[in-house]
Amino acid sequence: MTEALTNITRHANARQVSLMTRCSASQLTLDIRDDGIGFDPTIIEKQVGHYGLLGIRERCRLIGAQFTIISAPGSGTLLRLQIPLHQEGLTTCKNVSASLSPMTT
Repeated sequence: MTEALTNITRHANARQVSLMTRCSASQLTLDIRDDGIGFDPTIIEKQVGHYGLLGIRERCRLIGAQFTIISAPGSGTLLRLQIPLHQEGLTTCKNVSASLSPMTT
């Protein structure tokens, strides 16, 4: 999640960011949404020097999670992580949501 928020701060030019979790008996879903400039995911992940999304995807793979990016230029971005709860230590969760405004320097 830290990498996703760092990417939003560095690249998205977003005014609002929302975090939402949903939990079912079988999985925890985390949505990170921004209202930024958006991008074409098929192009960004192939560009040299853009390793943030690749790192998120790899960490999801390591824990058996599904990672989805929904974005397009001009329409913000949604990152969705779906984490199976059958893994050791992940047996229950609570639904949480939050809305954040990116800090400006």
